[in-house]
Amino acid sequence: MVNEHDLELSDATDGYVLETLDDPATSEGNRLLSPGEHDGWIEHDGSSLGGNPLTSAYGDSAREGLPTRQKWRVFLIANGLAALVHGYGVTCASNIEGPIHKDFRSINLLPLVGLTYAVVAAACIPLACQLVKICDLKVLYLISLVIMAVGCILAGTARKIDCVLGGRAIMAVGGSVLYHAMSINTIYAQPNELVFAQAWLGAVFTIGLAGGPLIGGAIADSPHTWRWAFYIVLPLLGIALILFVIVLPRHRVQTNKPALTWFRELDWLGNWLHVGTFLLFTVACVSSGPSWEWNSHSAVGVWVAFAIMVLAYTGQQAVNLGIANEGRIFPWSLLRSRTVFLTWVCTFCAAGACSIVLYYTPIYFVLMRVHSRLDATSRLIPFICAFVVSTLLTGGLIGYIRAYRLAFMVGAALLALGSGLLHGITPDTTDHAIRAYEAFIGAGIGTIWHLATPVCALILPAERHLDQAALQSIAQFGGIVAARSAAAVIYHDIGARLLKEAVADAAYSDEDIRELLSGIRSTILTETNPDTVVLVFEIIVEATARCFSVLVIAGVVCFVAACCMKAEELDFWDARKKLAAPPPGDRRNQSLPI
Repeated sequence: MVNEHDLELSDATDGYVLETLDDPATSEGNRLLSPGEHDGWIEHDGSSLGGNPLTSAYGDSAREGLPTRQKWRVFLIANGLAALVHGYGVTCASNIEGPIHKDFRSINLLPLVGLTYAVVAAACIPLACQLVKICDLKVLYLISLVIMAVGCILAGTARKIDCVLGGRAIMAVGGSVLYHAMSINTIYAQPNELVFAQAWLGAVFTIGLAGGPLIGGAIADSPHTWRWAFYIVLPLLGIALILFVIVLPRHRVQTNKPALTWFRELDWLGNWLHVGTFLLFTVACVSSGPSWEWNSHSAVGVWVAFAIMVLAYTGQQAVNLGIANEGRIFPWSLLRSRTVFLTWVCTFCAAGACSIVLYYTPIYFVLMRVHSRLDATSRLIPFICAFVVSTLLTGGLIGYIRAYRLAFMVGAALLALGSGLLHGITPDTTDHAIRAYEAFIGAGIGTIWHLATPVCALILPAERHLDQAALQSIAQFGGIVAARSAAAVIYHDIGARLLKEAVADAAYSDEDIRELLSGIRSTILTETNPDTVVLVFEIIVEATARCFSVLVIAGVVCFVAACCMKAEELDFWDARKKLAAPPPGDRRNQSLPI
């Protein structure tokens, strides 16, 4: 039987909330608040948590007794809009690289246009996690939305490619903090609701992620400027801002110190080392080969700098240099959990596979099938549909299946199967076959994409939920960065070497070859004799297939990790699995339905 003195309970019928005023061990300080006294979302700072930073004064769930069902739904809709824009920001520039290159003619920086958002988002995740812990979440939400809007405007009004990169970076900073702040779902949702909430966020983030190339392709082929790819999200950000102002409660996770004190005590050295590691890795992968020869001083220097940065970052976190053990920005201790580590690996692999399919498949169709950008990107629709449907199905069915290991294994198997088939493409492979392979991959990725969060929420103490959310964000965006960077090395290195040999007799520059590999229809395809064009097509298929080898690796690693998980079942529907069930007919302890 739940001790009602330990929890602040909501009567869903009468609208009364039991407030604990004095010693929770007695009943003398308890009184019922009338509906008028707790209308809507009650603001709180969690000061009565008794040492648990994630459990509010309202008991096991900070949302219990706080919102009406309508406001909870509006809150989820606003979160969905924000997640949609964040996902769109990752990929929206991938299909407008051609028009951007036409305006600015900067082939060396062009690969960074599509990568900048994911790199900066991954680099900012640890800091975002710390800000979520110390700042008022409502204020953080609103400021993040404004930052994203500023980045969109800067990228859209850019007069040189550096401003496009800067605008994309600013968007990513706001998006990273905003997306991590959405881990507030672990505070306001019961475990059974968390499954749905994470599936919802995963689905809309996926739609944004997959819709970026579609919208970018449509804009690239239209008479409108590529700048609308950035302007188009401003109304969505405005709507989300208004909704959050209306329904989002005030909440601070950490309350035993002032926010300014927490801010001064942040692990700033660790944050800068984390940022430097991601930036140097991306620059090293993108520039080595296309911009710098592998044995050049620049290429060697940046790889050495990256190695030093990794060692410094690892050492600083290992010995807690300048910080207390609990102040480390990366929650290393969570990876000691077998379930957390293996679900992290699966999420990392799924995110990497997703980024490769979304970026390189349209390039393949543009060059091999002579499609427009929009036509080429429309070939991703089977992938997108399978991704979204499998994400929602997993979120809806995992509560009944309960065996999360089985879900991960099915998703990983589909990913590995589709990756192996896509890796084996030839110039004679039909469009229908490729789209079928994409659907297998999309179904596998969607099954895995957001499953780790509700699984880990049930096995970890509440105070570690935000750290686990940071781990999953790093897995998603780190996977995107790592896979795209590794694939770029393989694709451009092999493609450039073979193309130079194929057109050695013609006076084509390195820039012409790089334009072709970037999906920009180069003069190589129009001015070269037909026999050479056929050879060029074969080279493109070879380079793309080699690039898809990263997909195969991701699928195999993901499946092995899934097989190594515990063969256990989790009760996702029991919102109070650690407490006794309430008596029949007593609905005060039950969470509000969605």
